[in-house]
Amino acid sequence: MAATAELVLEDVIGEFLRTAQDFAGQPEPIDQALGAVWSLFRSDRLQATLELYVAARTDESLRGALRPIFTTHRSAFLSAARALLPSTADAAHFESTVTGILATLLGGALLWSVVPEPDFFQSELAFVDRVARAELARLGSEDGTE
Repeated sequence: MAATAELVLEDVIGEFLRTAQDFAGQPEPIDQALGAVWSLFRSDRLQATLELYVAARTDESLRGALRPIFTTHRSAFLSAARALLPSTADAAHFESTVTGILATLLGGALLWSVVPEPDFFQSELAFVDRVARAELARLGSEDGTE
């Protein structure tokens, strides 16, 4: 199961990188990036991986197998974010900002499995967009310290 999750996550990262090439270098790629991530997180293949994450909560062996895979792919998403957002990539809180945004979208994707209705998530996605923009702007205008 963990090997399947690893292949799915590699595929998701690869698809995000291919999609990101379309909007890389634009002044504000955040809309497209959030949309691409949200779409990928709702895909059937990632939904199945999220089910494994939930199962790992009570399965120590599965948790142990998934943890290094998750860590590797978290790093890959961070590398992709650095390439996409070079003006903020060196800020002190860049990683926590990006992983916080990803965690929020993953939580929404988990709820998507219960309520697969786009309109249901519009206000939450608008909130994530506002927070992402505000935090990335703050990182870009400061040294990233609080």
